[in-house]
Amino acid sequence: MGKRGALTKDKFGFSMPVDAPLYGRLPVLYKGVSMMIYEYVTSADAAAALLPAQLELLDVPGAPNAALAMVLFAEYPWSTIGPYNEAAQAILCTYKGKPMTYAVRLHVTTDRALTMGRECGGFAKKLAVIPFVRDVSYASWVERPAGYRVCSGVMESSQRLPKSLDPIQFASLRVMPNIAVPDKPSLCQLMHTEWVFTNGELWAANGSFAFDTPSDLDPYHKLPFLKEVATMLYMGEMQVSAPGEILEEF
Repeated sequence: MGKRGALTKDKFGFSMPVDAPLYGRLPVLYKGVSMMIYEYVTSADAAAALLPAQLELLDVPGAPNAALAMVLFAEYPWSTIGPYNEAAQAILCTYKGKPMTYAVRLHVTTDRALTMGRECGGFAKKLAVIPFVRDVSYASWVERPAGYRVCSGVMESSQRLPKSLDPIQFASLRVMPNIAVPDKPSLCQLMHTEWVFTNGELWAANGSFAFDTPSDLDPYHKLPFLKEVATMLYMGEMQVSAPGEILEEF
């Protein structure tokens, strides 16, 4: 009779592979962050089609058929999961009356950032090429695959704002597929993760973003731009705080 394995659950690392985990526990700490943020008005119907049923769109005063959305591009030269760049698209919403920001789609440049975001936070991350350029202006864009640009932004800082960037209360949808019963996920959870910004500067900025070439594989264009709300540049420190929270399992 062969020798039994000695690996038991109490010996598992925090993440897979359990004998050499790819990432550790929250919080994730960041230094030297540069983040380009675009808040804008989009179609309420388009936003509702992408929003889980447990969440509600924020009202836009005087515009009953509108919703608020956000696109961001970020450079993280140092973090506790390594350096990487990121782009994200989100919808401003509420959960049981509490303001939230629902993460629709994200792209990152490393497998560690992708895997931790998906497995722990339910952030729907994919790998992409995401340059972050400082020239006469700040610029960043998403290419997926390389050479096919789906979203881009450019901005120049204009005036420092008297406050830092408020924490972002992200809601996200963590889904684990079921290979035995494909139509019924093994896990489906609505998650909450807080992004906190410290020791930084927030600047009003002039600039714009664009959905360069529509892609049904990475459909940023599904939340069309109707009107600018705010364009901002954040520079400083950040953390994805511990603990995260499971809002609902369904």
